[in-house]
Amino acid sequence: MKRRTIILILVAALIAFPLLWVVYSAVSNSITASLWLQNPHPSGKRIQASDTSLFIRVKGQGNPAVIIQTGLGSTSLEWWHIQDRLAKDTTVITYDRNAYGWSLASGTPATSENVTTNLRAILQKKSIRGPYILVGHDIGALYTQHFARKHPAEVAGVILINPITTEYSLLKEELPRVFYQNLIRRTPKLRIAALAAEAGIMRSLRILVNENIPHNVLNDVISHYSRGDVYDAMIQEYGSSLDTSIQQVQDAGPFPNRPLTILSYSEIDYRNRLYKFQMSWDEARMVNRVYATIFRKAANLSPRGKLRQSGKGLHYLHLDDPQLVTESIQQQLRFTR
Repeated sequence: MKRRTIILILVAALIAFPLLWVVYSAVSNSITASLWLQNPHPSGKRIQASDTSLFIRVKGQGNPAVIIQTGLGSTSLEWWHIQDRLAKDTTVITYDRNAYGWSLASGTPATSENVTTNLRAILQKKSIRGPYILVGHDIGALYTQHFARKHPAEVAGVILINPITTEYSLLKEELPRVFYQNLIRRTPKLRIAALAAEAGIMRSLRILVNENIPHNVLNDVISHYSRGDVYDAMIQEYGSSLDTSIQQVQDAGPFPNRPLTILSYSEIDYRNRLYKFQMSWDEARMVNRVYATIFRKAANLSPRGKLRQSGKGLHYLHLDDPQLVTESIQQQLRFTR
């Protein structure tokens, strides 16, 4: 066999093997993800709401019940350690929005109005009555604000964690465009992550959004983030529907006079993280200042509002600083009883 022929065969093999691996990984991931979705965790169940079926997990007994609204793309699995701890004191509800966790995808956009309607539907079917203590993280905090404004009689207290609020546009208006595009705007990164998930890369490399995810739910969380439709839902929530959701919150009425706690990330830890992106001290300070303005305005929504800053956590405070989150909820429980 001629040397040139051997080289061509080797080059073809070098090209073919990675392609075959990608195809195998994608097909294997698709099958695994489908089987995982068909078998929800036995500690919860799926309940029909509008044109979808949402996974809900209820633990504990007592009032007021605590309802946890997860952040963009997050699954309720990430909150189970806090749910189980709080369940010693009262009823605690975690659930997954459309296409997240074991919830099925919906043809209806996940806007503030639709999220509130679906949540109240599954609460009614589970016979869980208010008033509730509402806990919302990230974009889940936006939906929580809508619920509180639209149905104030059903609300005993509210806790918002690193919230997206109606003031979210300040990030785009006050930060330099390059900062906003690289640090804040999530859609381009989500499109890349969706391709990686579909190709099985998330599963094979066990890529996680946070290193502090409890070990007992780790494999299920990996399965969640290995589904392409999760990222499709994220892109829809944060992209095409975000402005609509913000407007719906503004149209829902004033925020009620209820205990309100805003939990924010550690500014020192976030500043140190920004340094790794080659930001200067002044630039990092500017980013923190804009966020601080948003969080302060959120705390001022209620005359009974207050702002607490984590000493060690970043975006996922329920994973980075679960003690702060748990204590803040327990404090509201004491106030409302």
